[in-house]
Order: sequence, then structure tokens, then C-alpha cells
Amino acid sequence: MNGISKVKVVDARELVAVPITSSEKPEIDAAFQKKWQELVDIAARIIGVPAGLIMRLLENEIEVFKASYTNKNPYEAGEKAALGYGLYCETVVGKRAPLLVPNALNDESWKDNPDVKLHMISYYGVPIRWPDGEIFGTLCVLDSKENHYTDDQKALIGKFAEMLEHDLESVQIRSQLANTISYKEIQIREMRHRIKNQLNMLISYIDLNRDHEQGSYKPHLIQDLHNHINALSNLHNLLNRKEPDYSIPATEHLKQLLGNIVSGSSFFIAFEVQGDNFRLPEESMVPLMMIINELATNSMKYAFTDVESPKIRLTCRESNGRIVISYSDNGCTSKPIEDVKRGLGMLIIEGLSAQLDGSSDMKMDRGFHFTLDFPG
Repeated sequence: MNGISKVKVVDARELVAVPITSSEKPEIDAAFQKKWQELVDIAARIIGVPAGLIMRLLENEIEVFKASYTNKNPYEAGEKAALGYGLYCETVVGKRAPLLVPNALNDESWKDNPDVKLHMISYYGVPIRWPDGEIFGTLCVLDSKENHYTDDQKALIGKFAEMLEHDLESVQIRSQLANTISYKEIQIREMRHRIKNQLNMLISYIDLNRDHEQGSYKPHLIQDLHNHINALSNLHNLLNRKEPDYSIPATEHLKQLLGNIVSGSSFFIAFEVQGDNFRLPEESMVPLMMIINELATNSMKYAFTDVESPKIRLTCRESNGRIVISYSDNGCTSKPIEDVKRGLGMLIIEGLSAQLDGSSDMKMDRGFHFTLDFPG
């Protein structure tokens, strides 16, 4: 049965009807809920606000589905509020569009909305939709002081909302499969919809950066997070196009990933990918693709200053059950190799290599050279 909510949208004369999650839709399982909790925690920490929320729209109410575990967050998961009173999120779902309120106290349309009573005077939120267009709810951040939110911060919230919508699609697909195939087959197929380590990677990355760069807002950290999230999004799309044997053609997908990364550079970077035609399971491709993302991002940031024709090379070989990945650039750096090994990027790569039970080596010789060896 399809449900309808009626919400109060700012500047609208009448309540607006919104299609909500129908009764046929599956529940969000515990694994996805854990991931969503981590996501709102990350959002609030990156942007530096007391509240990050995932809201679920019900027929007559809106529910705090997930609330960030951040200091001075006045909201708790499970809380519900009646619709029709002009909550920020009502306008988001009613207009199916993002909403920015820098300071409700200075805005006649918002100064009396219910969240102001909780001292949440600034807001940025985006809608979350099921694949068929029904509204699940919103992803939003709120602050107790005036906050205009940067373009990078708004883009991050938008990217996180895309990840949530991918998860809703995965939830539906798994439910549909449950009606048509055996339980064992479901367990195998649902692997393509798990990104079990990705948010943990992001959390580790944030924590490492926080340890290195305490005390100030760092625009390049936001850009690095954009690069990581885009890599995860690309990976999610590639995994959903896997062949029926549930493995991934490694060289082909690494070439596509590297092309996506260098296309985001402000200057032209040539790249070359060669390799054997072998396949890897998802649990190997996830850390491997994140390693290539980290290497290429570091090359773009540090290696190509004053390099006339920057180039990245990637070679992928399989032999006797081992995979050997060779990465190199023709950049120049004055850093000794030991300093490079102690850098933040290499700490991340070491952690990812450990997930592959692999060993790595690097050197400087007319550019940076990195080799990774792990079992196939």
C-alpha cells in the first residue's frame, strides 16, 4: 500500500502531499543501519556541527532514524515529531530539493520553526529517495550558530545522500532476490551490495588527518575526502556490474578507476595501464582500488610540480597464484624516500596492503615507484 504524508512547506499556502515509504518496502537491516550511523557521525565531525541526522518520513510524523554521536546533539534516535508545523525537513521533502538556512533567527520564514526551540538555528539538508521516487526522508546537519556551509561541505552531504540511496536500492534488490532464489544464493549475491570496509577506511583517514593537522579547517582535507568518496562511489558502480561468477576483471577496472581520478586534475596527466587478464574477488578489489586511488591522488598533489609531461604508469601481473601491481610516476620530489614512507598517505596504503596480506616496496628513481605483491 502506498502512503502519503502532508507536510508544511515554507511559503506554500497549503500542505504538500509527499509519497512516503510504502508498506511493501523492506526494512533497513542491522548492517546497513550500522553503516548509516557511522555516516552521520562522519558528516557531523567533518563539518564541525553538533547534529547530523538521518530522518525518516512517516505518514503523520517524522522520525530521527539516526542521530550523530556528537557533543551537544539535542536529538536522539527514535524521537518523532508531528508534521505540519514547519520543520526544516518538511520543506526538503516537500520540494524534493536541498535546503540551506544559514540563520533562522534572521529569517522571517524560519524564526518560529520548532527546531529553533532546541537552539538549532542553521540547517542544511537533502532528500533521500527510494529508486521509485518514494521519499525515505532526509540527511541533514544542524548548528547552534550561524553557518552558511561551504560548497565543499554541501557537496559532501550530497555525496553521502547518494550512498544512502544506493543502499536503499541494495535493500530492495536483496528483498526481491529473497522471493526468487535460495538462501545460499542470496548470501553470495548480496556481496555485491556490501561495502563493508569503506566507511571504516574513511573514518581512519579522518582520524589520521586529525592527528596530523589539529586545530584548523583544512580545505585540502575536504578535497581528499571528496576523492575518497568518489572512488568508493565508482567502486560501488563497478561492483554492481560484476559478472555472474561474482569476481571482477581487475586490470580493466583499475584502468577505469585511474582514468576517473586523473580526469579530475586541473592539468593534463597522461596515464598507461597494462596487465594480464585476471579476476579478483570483491574483498581484494576494495582495498586494491583504494590503494591506487591513494597513490594517484598523492602523485597529483605532490609529484608533478614543474614536470612538463606528467605521466602515471600502472602494470598488473598474475603469476603462480600471486598478483604483482607496479605503479610509477615521472614526477620529482626533494623528499628522501624514508620521509615519503613516513607520510600519511603511505600509512593509509600500509593498512590497506595488510588487508590483502600483501607486501610492498617503494623507491625514487627518476620518479616514484611502488610495487605491491599479494596472493590472488
